Amino acid sequence: MSGKMEGTGIPTETDRTFEFSVLPYTCHEIESAEHIFELPASYATVLRILDMQTGVGGDESWGHGLTSLI
Repeated sequence: MSGKMEGTGIPTETDRTFEFSVLPYTCHEIESAEHIFELPASYATVLRILDMQTGVGGDESWGHGLTSLI
């Protein structure tokens, strides 16, 4: 990166895969809005870093582990 933004950022290094998102809203703000026009004016950037995610309901929430079905 060069110019005005040079030297800014968050250095990251890992041997594992991970998920991340960078959004102008918090999870709570997104979940509370039924329509996009209900989102508040944003003055921040929200960085979320997740080790892993198993999807809606997660693994084991309904009595069967994902790995037992594969």
